[in-house]
Amino acid sequence: MTAVLLAAALVVAIGSVAALAAGDARLGLVGLAAALVGAGLVADPLPAAAILGVRLTAALLIVAVLRGAVPAVAARRRSIEPEVDAQPHLGWPAEVLLGLAGGVAGLAVAAGLEVLTPLGGTGTPSGISLGAGATISAAAVELALAGGLVAISLPALVSGAGLRRATAAVLAVEAAILARIGLAGPPAALEEIVLAVLLLSVAAAAAVFAAAGRTAPEGSRLA
Repeated sequence: MTAVLLAAALVVAIGSVAALAAGDARLGLVGLAAALVGAGLVADPLPAAAILGVRLTAALLIVAVLRGAVPAVAARRRSIEPEVDAQPHLGWPAEVLLGLAGGVAGLAVAAGLEVLTPLGGTGTPSGISLGAGATISAAAVELALAGGLVAISLPALVSGAGLRRATAAVLAVEAAILARIGLAGPPAALEEIVLAVLLLSVAAAAAVFAAAGRTAPEGSRLA
């Protein structure tokens, strides 16, 4: 399962950066969908089919909710800045660097909590092999992704607007969920449903604010 874990982690990292750095709203939503779906697969072993169904359904519903706010946000942007195209809040290089820094911080937290488990003990821990007798556990990967998501979402939460801020809010909550799983283990079925409802509620509230025309602070760009 290590190949699935590594692939899912890469999808989350690339999708989350695309969700916030893309200048086109549709591309950003595709990135968000990829990040949320990938986050549901960051586990080793994979969760039960019912749990996967809850996570994937929530991810698709969140994207559908945010997609519904796109026309209102686009109309508002044209009315306020008719001659200015939508631009990324920070840009791809800055988002990637922030994500890498947050990921390293998450791995450091995992190391401090002894989530990084060396090979050679009793049994073989599941995770991504680093060679030289060490491996990164699934919990460490989850904490690294949580750190990366927090790092790239905070700037958009503070100074972003529209769909970018809504996307950042969803990614911040997803980061909290990944951190919870990394620290305390996989949640029970009922808790999975509660977390999915929480994530969907945050997306719905953020979409309402984005469609209502909440403007960004002076000097920041509209999403």
